[in-house]
Amino acid sequence: MPVDQAVLGQVISEQMAAIESDYKDKDGEIGAVMSIVQVVPKDGGEADMRLRTNLPPVISKQLLRELTAQMDGEDAE
Repeated sequence: MPVDQAVLGQVISEQMAAIESDYKDKDGEIGAVMSIVQVVPKDGGEADMRLRTNLPPVISKQLLRELTAQMDGEDAE
């Protein structure tokens, strides 16, 4: 199945522009990176979720818990 990657490219481009804007006067580097992508087949098949990260699994799980808590307006424990 050929996959149109335009949406992914747009989101990543927007993220990079936001990082450049927010941190333009600061010295640093990109640390943790995590991408979660839903691929929806055009034939109506079941959607698939893809997760890629440069972190060990245990740290990725903690990061996901913390981000979920932030989205829910809670403090992560």
